[in-house]
Amino acid sequence: MPTSTLPGPRGLAQLGPLRRLFLDPQPVLDELSASYGPVVGLGAGPVRMAVVGSPTALRQLFATPTDHFRWGHRYNVLGFVVGDQSLIVSDGADHRRRRGAVQAAFSVRRLHGWVPMILDQVDAGVERLVADLPSASPSLAPGGAGAATVDLYPVGRRIVLEVAIRAFFGARTGARAVEIGDLFQRPQDYLESNAVHQIPHPFPHTARARVRADRRALDAIVDEEIAARRADPGADPLDLLDAMVAAGDLSD
Repeated sequence: MPTSTLPGPRGLAQLGPLRRLFLDPQPVLDELSASYGPVVGLGAGPVRMAVVGSPTALRQLFATPTDHFRWGHRYNVLGFVVGDQSLIVSDGADHRRRRGAVQAAFSVRRLHGWVPMILDQVDAGVERLVADLPSASPSLAPGGAGAATVDLYPVGRRIVLEVAIRAFFGARTGARAVEIGDLFQRPQDYLESNAVHQIPHPFPHTARARVRADRRALDAIVDEEIAARRADPGADPLDLLDAMVAAGDLSD
């Protein structure tokens, strides 16, 4: 069903829900569902969205073949951060070719080989957390009393980064996980910002320009590692990058 025919607010009445949707989505989604039903249409012209909240509709949506969906369109801001040739914003033949090249690197042996590394990184994250507790909260020091609230988001984020970077790019790049995490924080914040702030433009000294610079810095790190693999191929590494460089099916 075209989104223009879906129930939902019309005209200027959409401005309030749209603005609030990008700031605090949950209350807006509840209000839209109560007023218009589980499937709601928002937007106008080429910029429209369907908010799907019905289990039946979601089941049908997830069963639809991937060829019915399109990622590589001008309003997809994710491509600006990950690159227009990224697998996750590719469509059609390009998507199948890139997915096929990447999928070959996910062998069962390789997946099983990551388990010790994942456990090591989780252990290291817990040890860092425990080591920081006494200085962060004297009441949690040995012999102390009371309790404190600990923000686990940065702890979990660093563990996920360490695991993902080591699995994708190897231990050498994994040692730069904190640097890579810092470089990706601004693009992540940008993707989560108000849609108005994400309007494409070429102007310098803006949030978009700073994200573009972060992307170049991230590309440089990966390019450096690709060059290192070509100069000194690993004997039998477990990371994906070495497998993809060896296969030679993808451009840098």
